[in-house]
Amino acid sequence: DSVTLSFVYESGGTLTFIQDKTITAAVLSENPVYLKKVFNDINGKKVGYLVYNGFRSSYNDELNEAFSFFKNENIDELILDLRINGGGSVGTSAYLASMIYANAGLDKFADLKFNNKHSNQDGFYNFENTLNVFNTNNEKIGEQTINRLSTINGLYVLTSKSTASASEMVINSLKPYIDV
Repeated sequence: DSVTLSFVYESGGTLTFIQDKTITAAVLSENPVYLKKVFNDINGKKVGYLVYNGFRSSYNDELNEAFSFFKNENIDELILDLRINGGGSVGTSAYLASMIYANAGLDKFADLKFNNKHSNQDGFYNFENTLNVFNTNNEKIGEQTINRLSTINGLYVLTSKSTASASEMVINSLKPYIDV
């Protein structure tokens, strides 16, 4: 879990000790809401831009805060940049879709279908009006009302070969309801 490094310098073939430093391993958790921005005049429209790098439930509240920002800015369109988003929490993907789709209510977001070995675990996810807030230990510490956009006319999603899983679920689940 930790390692000690000795720092020395060499001069004329002689090593001289400077100091020892101990480095301890730590788990880092990076906020996946990497960038939120509003462009005020793209062909006369106010466009929100969100770079979202992973569906991590311990950052549901930060994602909701980004949508509070977009909601307060009254954006007309949203660009969702998922180019390096490999997926993650299905529940968080339902929250994100609920933030984007103005008329979401509690309609079905996605079906969960297992193969015949586990069909007893089949289920579904709904769009939501509230989200769960978790700490980095994945312990629920609260709830928040979802900041739902009510002014957007279009959603543009940037993808790459690294875009997968929960990202695809958001795209496919919103297509029947809004212009994606």
